[in-house]
Amino acid sequence: MKVRLTSDQLGPNPDFDFNKAASDDNQVNRVVPKGTEIEHPDALLLVINKQAEPVDEEAKQAWQAHVDRKEKALQRANPATRPAIITAPATPATKPGSKKPGK
Repeated sequence: MKVRLTSDQLGPNPDFDFNKAASDDNQVNRVVPKGTEIEHPDALLLVINKQAEPVDEEAKQAWQAHVDRKEKALQRANPATRPAIITAPATPATKPGSKKPGK
C-alpha cells in the first residue's frame, strides 16, 4: 500500500546509532518532507489521520472501504435512522401494599 505525505512529518532517523546517546549529531527522529511516498502495509493509518493521501489502487480501495464502514457505523449510531425497539409495558407482579400471592 502506497501513500504520499500531505505535510512534513516527524519520522524515525535511519542513521540513529543506538549505541550512542541521543544528541544534535545523533537524533532519534528526523523530518520526512511533504510529498514523500511511503509503501507499508499500515500506511492507511496515515491517510485516516489526514497526514497522507492514497497513491496506488490498493490504498484507494482500502480508504474507500474505511469510509464505507465509518458511514455505516454512524448510521447505526444515529437514533433517527435505527429501527424502533417495541416493548410491552412492564406489569407489576403485585400492587404496592397488597399481600404477595400464596401468603
